[in-house]
Amino acid sequence: MSAEKKVLLLFLSLIILIIVCVYTHLPNFMQEDNNLNVAKIEKSELSTEQNEIIVSDDEAKIEGQEPNLESEVNDAQEPNLEVQTKVSTNGDVTNITNTIEKEALTNSIKDEIGNTTELAVIEENLDDKVPQIPLLTTDERYIRTANERKIEELSKKTQELQIKISDYVKENQVSFKRGSFKIRRSSIKTINMIVEILKEFENLKIEVAGHTDAVGAAKLNQSISLKRAEAVKNALVSSGINEDRIIPRGYGEYIPLVKNSPNGYSKINRRVEFNMVEE
Repeated sequence: MSAEKKVLLLFLSLIILIIVCVYTHLPNFMQEDNNLNVAKIEKSELSTEQNEIIVSDDEAKIEGQEPNLESEVNDAQEPNLEVQTKVSTNGDVTNITNTIEKEALTNSIKDEIGNTTELAVIEENLDDKVPQIPLLTTDERYIRTANERKIEELSKKTQELQIKISDYVKENQVSFKRGSFKIRRSSIKTINMIVEILKEFENLKIEVAGHTDAVGAAKLNQSISLKRAEAVKNALVSSGINEDRIIPRGYGEYIPLVKNSPNGYSKINRRVEFNMVEE
């Protein structure tokens, strides 16, 4: 065989060997190349995530907040804390809400009570004042001494009470046996009513005013009217009223309510009055 044929045969063998090697190792080369590309991609993604974390850290620092990677992980794994609180502690949140509502209602009620109290105080003060236009006036013939005052000089509240007492006594008179100062049993109801009023209003002082009609001598009528007033005082004192709060006076026939009959008789004029003189 010539030298040229040997060289050609050797060259062909070398090519065949190269081809066999390439086909044999080509899959391994491709796998390594793929692994290399994946590694590059992962490295690139990791770099991107790190850059994002760095940027987040920088932003947090700018806002004056410390970055917390553990908190970020927990935030990614757990639901929103505020929502979780509302869900897991719904009863507590409800209780807090109810407490706030109750406090608001209580404050509102207190305000209303305070306003009501102030209004009541104002009304009470108005009642304690003497009205410019009196509800009643006292006949000049009635006696007033020391600290005693006429009804028009007393408060509106006392004047109103005086009207109620006078109206009641007109319908339920304190009566006596004719020519006597002994109180009839039918008058006990009226006596008891006066006792209750004096017990309720402890500062009140009253005048028990006795009156008669014009039958008989004026001097005798004067004496009878005073004794009748004193009999009523004794009945009040025996029921527990301090005697210093009761002033008995006899006015005889000199302050009639109506005109007496021709013979001087009048059932209306024979009466006992309870007049407020101090409060």
